[in-house]
Amino acid sequence: MKILIIGIPRTGSTSLWSNIINLGYSGLNEPYRRYNHNYLKHPYPLDILKNEKIVVKHLIHDIPRKKYIGNMSDIEVCKEMSEQFDKTIILDRRNSQEMLESYIGLYYNLDNNMDIHSSWEFSNIPKEYVNQFILDNKHKLIYDFKTKIQTLSTLLSIPITYYEDLYGEDRELSLNIIKSWKLDIDEERLNDTLNPLNRYRLFQKKSII
Repeated sequence: MKILIIGIPRTGSTSLWSNIINLGYSGLNEPYRRYNHNYLKHPYPLDILKNEKIVVKHLIHDIPRKKYIGNMSDIEVCKEMSEQFDKTIILDRRNSQEMLESYIGLYYNLDNNMDIHSSWEFSNIPKEYVNQFILDNKHKLIYDFKTKIQTLSTLLSIPITYYEDLYGEDRELSLNIIKSWKLDIDEERLNDTLNPLNRYRLFQKKSII
């Protein structure tokens, strides 16, 4: 089975992707991400799709090089990519505040050459960094991404899977979501690996706005 995960940053897409790989799949992570040093070597469509068991993670706003797609938009690319896979999973996050804080945390770690997949606390990010992030309007990208993911969901008639449901305390709910995907995979094991005990962020009650 060929599986495509399309998401927004900080929606648990990397965790889902890596845990599917651990259950017997080959994988490719963000092949068209411009900061990815392998970006230039990935054609469109992907050569790796020759594999029978493959999972690819793709972010909603990433696009292949122009020589492959011409003037196609990111939404058009996602739609066409989806047609090349047996199953497409679309990820988002309901809680926009936590999503924004996680997005800021991502950029703070990147800017400081820190591991983006290690445990972290929002309270450890300097307030000056957070304020400048907001002043630079970088936070507005999140809302643009969320609009695009809703548009894609409607276009493909694929319901959005929300982070809070897939990684929440209700593991019966998350298992039912996984079963609804009808993947060629051990559903119980996948559900166990997505337990919220394994999340990166350590939560404290705090609002940035």
